[in-house]
Amino acid sequence: MKPPISETGHWNFKAAQVDMVGERFGRLVVLCRAGSDGSGRARWRCRCDCGGEIVTLRQTLREGDAKSCGCLRRENARAIGKRYARRRPPESPALDDLGAAWGRR
Repeated sequence: MKPPISETGHWNFKAAQVDMVGERFGRLVVLCRAGSDGSGRARWRCRCDCGGEIVTLRQTLREGDAKSCGCLRRENARAIGKRYARRRPPESPALDDLGAAWGRR
């Protein structure tokens, strides 16, 4: 493998490429490389445990910003919604009095 920095002092991106196929990040498993973005950074196709697929950057996977195809966010939102739906504040006569004092009836 070539050194990451060439003799001219420029960064050699092709030498620094890493094969991430088969690695797991949260619910995602890396399937294959999916080309590069406009800056030359590698993009990777990943399959989620739920069956969904996404294409994301290596940095996003390594830093933990991508843990699923979006299903984890939907599950968490659903759980939070159920939790807060049960916590409705009781009707307060004091609030009605305050509204009446300001002419809102």
